[in-house]
Amino acid sequence: RIKRPYRRRVIVKNWKKSKLNSVRVTLVGIKSNVMEKIVDNLNWNEVRNDYLIKIGCDGSSKGNPGAGGYGWYHSDNLYGFGGSLKATNNAMELEALRSVLKTIPPSVEIELILDSKYVIDSMTKYIFAWRKNGYLTSKGDVIANKEAIMDIDLLLNNRVGKVKFSWVKGHA
Repeated sequence: RIKRPYRRRVIVKNWKKSKLNSVRVTLVGIKSNVMEKIVDNLNWNEVRNDYLIKIGCDGSSKGNPGAGGYGWYHSDNLYGFGGSLKATNNAMELEALRSVLKTIPPSVEIELILDSKYVIDSMTKYIFAWRKNGYLTSKGDVIANKEAIMDIDLLLNNRVGKVKFSWVKGHA
């Protein structure tokens, strides 16, 4: 009997066709504890700078921490996923966002549809105080997921195209 790797189904909405699509997130820790696949054959010449693309993002872990995965989806030609053998839910939600920002060119406007208020509030509310305080909480502790938040903050600041965050109710 073959043991199957841990799989989590992430449901995201294809906004153009109004059909539910799914991305399978598969974790295999054979050679690396983190793996990621992003579609390489993207034709960005077809995406005009004034075109807003909508992307669904999600992340989770089995156990907290535990094996985790993330995925994001715009279309059959534009998606990404990855995971880690030891991660928290919030860390995987942030990884989904970081993967999108690294993949989509900075000139393209994007709307990110997430079910994580932690990620949205971190990037739209708390980040200003965290920057000012050296990424410390009001109690003086280092913020959780500091490296991911600092990287995402840098990626957002280097974007020319607008980024809009939209919250949707999660499946839990």
